Amino acid sequence: MEYFIAPSFKKTGCGTDFYSDLHVYAKKNNFTLINTMRFGKILLPFYEIIVLCLLPKHSTIVTTWPGFPYQYLVCPCIVNAIRFRVFSLLLRLKKCNYVLVPIDRPLEQYAYRLSQKKIKIEGLVESRLFSSVSIFLCCGAEMTKIYSNKYPLATCVQFDMYDQILPDASTQNSASKPKKPLKIAVSGNLSRMLTAAKGLPKIHGVRYVFTGPGGDSLSELSRSDFEVLGNVPSDKLLEYLSNVHFGLVLYDDKVSEYFSTVMAGKLTTYLRAGIPILCHAKYESMAEYVSRSGTGLVINSYNDITRKMNLAKEMLEMRKKAIYESERIKEGAHYKEAFMKMKKYLS
Repeated sequence: MEYFIAPSFKKTGCGTDFYSDLHVYAKKNNFTLINTMRFGKILLPFYEIIVLCLLPKHSTIVTTWPGFPYQYLVCPCIVNAIRFRVFSLLLRLKKCNYVLVPIDRPLEQYAYRLSQKKIKIEGLVESRLFSSVSIFLCCGAEMTKIYSNKYPLATCVQFDMYDQILPDASTQNSASKPKKPLKIAVSGNLSRMLTAAKGLPKIHGVRYVFTGPGGDSLSELSRSDFEVLGNVPSDKLLEYLSNVHFGLVLYDDKVSEYFSTVMAGKLTTYLRAGIPILCHAKYESMAEYVSRSGTGLVINSYNDITRKMNLAKEMLEMRKKAIYESERIKEGAHYKEAFMKMKKYLS
């Protein structure tokens, strides 16, 4: 039996949530679905243990995380230590195949606001549980390297990106020459990129369009090339983004190291809208994909934007590839490939 056991909750904001999206995909592909958020965050650790006790032996468990990553930040170390120890023991007693999709790396993502002591202790706790993993389904080249090196006894399966489940939208996906003025979208949690956004170069004939929460302070800047829309409903977001020319991957320095190893949601959103990517080389995993797939431009400095975008022919080719990738994301092609590889390794 194949079970998909993971937290799922109602989406908020203008983008997507990979936990909920994976639930949708698993449901469509005949997994037995168990939502560990059924009784809320507080009871989640107890519910996941009860579920594991009731599962038959030799089950295949696919999960995005044991619990909810935010608990790393709020639960005392001893709570996670006990919880993960029991979880690991039950996995071994039941002889389950434990397949993990490590969407978040919470200790690294929030390292700038956690003590080194907490990171070290919680890291040891995490390692105890992850030593029980049979297969890691890793999104992106850097994530695959991290888990291959840290857990050499497990199998690591790489896939290119998280597919995105958003409402169907009337997008203007066209490979024709984009109209001027040239627009660059900057989407996501804007509070994570405020400093970097303020340092974006002014380029004649180019406007930056910001969508997402946390960008109120950008509206107060005297930048005529900034257009701050705030939260755009998910059923309107893709339609709007499909009319811009590029999607920019942007983060403040304090979280840049973490985002160098992951495939961020904004990358999927841009491609789902059928627009090419502008990605700084320091975001290594995303830059590797953009370069390999030809779906955008990799830059070494944001001052390179002007020079890089003066490539009209290349822009049209990149847009064609982005539109092709949009259809694959919509169909769940990346998840399908990852789960097929998983089943091959387990058979």
